[in-house]
Amino acid sequence: MTKQDFLNGKAFKFKNWNNMGDCSYYYSQEGNNLNKQIHSGIDGEVLIDDFHLVVNKITDEGFEGFNMIMMKEFIVNEMFSDFILI
Repeated sequence: MTKQDFLNGKAFKFKNWNNMGDCSYYYSQEGNNLNKQIHSGIDGEVLIDDFHLVVNKITDEGFEGFNMIMMKEFIVNEMFSDFILI
């Protein structure tokens, strides 16, 4: 996956997630956030499409994002090379 794929909002998942019911993600420029899609384990249909985290920074290699869970901030740093397009 490339930075441009990410910015274009193309759906992706982690390289090591290969099961039918896995989650996928896509970047939304409108809210500057990452959305998570939960797929059916039967036919792969998207069952839930929801906010996942706020994207703070995008570099040529990856992105930084955060989310608040129970009043605690969690920061993630991910590399585009760890994802595959779906």
